Amino acid sequence: MIEFADPRSAPGAPLVDYRDLVDPGRLRRPVGLHSNGYFDAAAFLAHLGAALGFETRAYVKGKFSEISTRLDEQKLNELAQECGALVLAYGHCGSCTSATVRDGVAAARLGVPVVVCVTEYFAEEARHIAEAAGVKNLPLALLPHPMAGTGDAALAHTAKAVAPAVRALLEQGAP
Repeated sequence: MIEFADPRSAPGAPLVDYRDLVDPGRLRRPVGLHSNGYFDAAAFLAHLGAALGFETRAYVKGKFSEISTRLDEQKLNELAQECGALVLAYGHCGSCTSATVRDGVAAARLGVPVVVCVTEYFAEEARHIAEAAGVKNLPLALLPHPMAGTGDAALAHTAKAVAPAVRALLEQGAP
């Protein structure tokens, strides 16, 4: 017998708009660039950080085996204390998209401005996961698919291309 799990929040759980959760004044502190550990995510974020024009701090979730796991509460709280905003990267497959989006939702619930970078192929899934976790209008920066394995020049080109949108999402919130 196959059993299907329903990813939606419990009936009656409130759906909160991202814009009601964040404090735009947090951008006075450094922006955390958090790689989920997927191939080339840290390299992409390094290029993005250089293009953003903000003071940044780089973080990596851990081992490759952790790309599909959520940040633990203690680490998320540390990031929220150290950083004025977070850019999380990237959603490049189903399970890493889910974990990265849920990390973004958790950060937003702490009032941290956040942008989650996902490839266009997983954009619809990312939006669904955010709403299933109770947050609508979570800011997403859409990247071409695939990103991993495309080479440093392609990563740099994409980072430079999406930097203005990421900056706007951090400064103004959800679209």
